[in-house]
Amino acid sequence: MIRRRAVRVSVFAGLAPVVALVACQVVGGIDTISYGGDATVQPVDDGGDASVPPDAFSCANLRQKPTFCRDFDDDSSFSEGFAVHGTGVTGADSVLASSQPKSFFATLTANGGSPMAYMDRVFEAGQELHLELDVALPGEPLERASVVKLYDGDHGHNLQFFARPGSAWVGQTFPKDAGDGATDDDLGTLITDQINFEQWKHVVIDFRFEKNYATVQVFDQITGERHQAIVRIVGQWKPGPQTLQLGLMYVTNKAGQTWTVREDNILVNIDPP
Repeated sequence: MIRRRAVRVSVFAGLAPVVALVACQVVGGIDTISYGGDATVQPVDDGGDASVPPDAFSCANLRQKPTFCRDFDDDSSFSEGFAVHGTGVTGADSVLASSQPKSFFATLTANGGSPMAYMDRVFEAGQELHLELDVALPGEPLERASVVKLYDGDHGHNLQFFARPGSAWVGQTFPKDAGDGATDDDLGTLITDQINFEQWKHVVIDFRFEKNYATVQVFDQITGERHQAIVRIVGQWKPGPQTLQLGLMYVTNKAGQTWTVREDNILVNIDPP
């Protein structure tokens, strides 16, 4: 396998390129990775130093503004534009940040039940929704955690990004055929079982509502690896308002343990707006 230095070019002009080493996988004769509309990963000469961190992301420096962007680095409240839920602690501080000085965090102490600590925001979705964010799970290892969730209100569909030490996968909930409001669960599509969320990872989710599938990618900027899963949605995802949840929406761990997820540089774009 050939490893190449690559630059991920955002769909938005002016977004500082995120530099990573990408393990090149040729699929169908194509070795240029494409996602997020016009965004691409383009191979370049392997002359750089992979240990050099990417340029700092800043929502304020984007020349073309997305539907929503939050880097938690200004003086506004971390929850501005969001509703906060759950029994845990949420906030923004400078303990650990993908782009300095601050990042969002959600902290929980397991109680043997199903504790939650998250914030959410409703978007009026178009035909496509593009989401990018940085995710880290420092400290106490989680057995399993849902750290990103998108759902379609009261119609019964949701898509969740799960992370745990060493792996990442996607799960979905969908309406049963009976049409009585009951739902069923897909235990998940594995993205990778070789990843460490103790360090920041870049997560990209592209949702095609009309075509009823989602592409989920995880980029490791240290090792240069890219992991991807394409998820076919069961049934028909209903159009209309879509709710994005960030934090800890579902966790499993030993009672009495405390753990934290950190998320930073959240970018959402909806096409058409």
